Amino acid sequence: MLSSLIFKLTCFILMWPMLFSVPVLYANAAPDRQVDQSLTMMTMGLLTAILAWFCLGYPLIYDNGHIGSFWSSLLKAEPDLLADMCLQGAFFIYAAIMFMGTLNGRVAWPYFVVFTPLWLVLVYSPLAYLLWTDQGILNAMGALDFSGGLVVHLSAGLTSLILARRYHDRSPDLGNRPSDLIPNYMASFLIAFGWFGFNLGPLGDFSQQAPLIISNTVIAVLSASLGQVIYHYKHLKSRHLMTGMMVGLVTSTAGVAFLPLWAMLILAMVSGYLIAWALDRWSIHDPVDSFIINGLGGLIGATGLIFLAAPQLTPNHETGLFFAFKPDFIWAQVLALGLTMLITWLGTHLTLYLCQLIPFSHKGGTFSCKNH
Repeated sequence: MLSSLIFKLTCFILMWPMLFSVPVLYANAAPDRQVDQSLTMMTMGLLTAILAWFCLGYPLIYDNGHIGSFWSSLLKAEPDLLADMCLQGAFFIYAAIMFMGTLNGRVAWPYFVVFTPLWLVLVYSPLAYLLWTDQGILNAMGALDFSGGLVVHLSAGLTSLILARRYHDRSPDLGNRPSDLIPNYMASFLIAFGWFGFNLGPLGDFSQQAPLIISNTVIAVLSASLGQVIYHYKHLKSRHLMTGMMVGLVTSTAGVAFLPLWAMLILAMVSGYLIAWALDRWSIHDPVDSFIINGLGGLIGATGLIFLAAPQLTPNHETGLFFAFKPDFIWAQVLALGLTMLITWLGTHLTLYLCQLIPFSHKGGTFSCKNH
């Protein structure tokens, strides 16, 4: 349908600037001497992710692995296929760029030319297939993940934690500079604006759910920022508010179409406060705090569905504990959470092992693919 085609392309166009805004935020966390290196690393990783998605990701997930027949259809330039491929690709690309920031200043750009396609095959593709396709077991069981709290954010956040622990001995000297505030603010705005496409995209077409999704996205940003304000009220800074915006967006993804407005308000505010506490108390060698913001934000959002999913909003009347006790949905959601963490843990470690078999290094030997 023409309306579906327009809808998907509009969502993708909204998301496109946000994909290239994340490297700006991450590079601005680096010292002046490393900014160019950081942007080079993440831009090459991003471009590799795009290529890997078109060549492998989409046919593995949405065409049952029939890569040959997929390329035959692709060469025919079918509009619906191209639009869906671009839209779905934006979710994977965003997941990839999140964990790339964790190795900011620690590895050279060739690292992600190898790591990203392997992670796509071993982590992202299985999760997207299980949760987002009609053939996926978790989807059939009733597990909910509307726009990527599990598939995108929990997987990328947990990958960041694994990478941070693996390369902790290469922790770079990173820190925010006051001059970065304006570009960081603009990058945050582009990400927040693009998130409307992120959260609306899974609808696939214009529908009556769109107003709820837009409203929940806005409420999540406001509520999570309020959670940050409550925690930091004595020493509030602009970076706390920008963090609150990101936390709200991440927290919203799993249940943005399945939660009533009041539930999203409570969940995002709790998430904003808890993540402010975690950022203040936990010491993780992650220069961009991807695990805490993306991993915990996605975890809180997906877990919140167990309690707050509204039966009048979910596809098959899946019901959170606040409304009634329905063990089938509770079990499915808990299983989805557990499998997401297990697949990510196993797949990322296997990816790291395979990556170490390739002995390339940064010119001059400063950053190597191998963990010496």
